Amino acid sequence: MDFDTQRRFDRALKRKQRRDPRAAAAVLEAMRRVLNDPENRGLNQHLLDRAERIWDVYVNDAARITFHETVTPSSSATTADTTSSTGGSGN
Repeated sequence: MDFDTQRRFDRALKRKQRRDPRAAAAVLEAMRRVLNDPENRGLNQHLLDRAERIWDVYVNDAARITFHETVTPSSSATTADTTSSTGGSGN
């Protein structure tokens, strides 16, 4: 599984790194955990839309990662397109 992030996510993560480095590290750690073991029961994740394969992973009380899982046509590998991240008060 890979993450192809959207520009909006990248900008939000950079802002988060400037304002709250610990929270940004938590987001990156959650992404690493999803990549290494997507079925990890310790990840607080929920399938939001079964048909579209949209998942939501809670990082902490103020941040979550929402991503769309897609299957690459050339293999059975899975790619996750990160679509959004929220961070409380605009962080």
